[in-house]
Amino acid sequence: MNNKAQITIEFVSVISFALLISVAFSGVIYHNINVKSDEESYNELEKIAQIIQNEIKTASESHEGYVRTFELPQTSLNENYTINVYNNTWVELLTTQKSKVFNVNYFEGTITKDNMIKKQNGVVLVGPK
Repeated sequence: MNNKAQITIEFVSVISFALLISVAFSGVIYHNINVKSDEESYNELEKIAQIIQNEIKTASESHEGYVRTFELPQTSLNENYTINVYNNTWVELLTTQKSKVFNVNYFEGTITKDNMIKKQNGVVLVGPK
């Protein structure tokens, strides 16, 4: 009888240990997936920020009368985002999970997902097409 009890206790101990290892391993995998997803989301916002910075920089360095249209992605990894402008030199990209704030050359106007940018009287103007 003692032998059966010992075998049962050892079996339950081994199964419990295996279950504990499985739960810990699942937690690590879940964490890594979330980190990867966060990195992808941030990288996508970074790409959009680079487009905006490059367009404004190019316009500010261009000749008087420069005009160009540019489009931004409609979504960031299938998630809507908003564009906020502060003091005509700071831009914020905002999703429900992430935000990216960055500095740009001085400009006037608003940034949308479909834009016209031009240089007029030495000032960069941005607005919807």
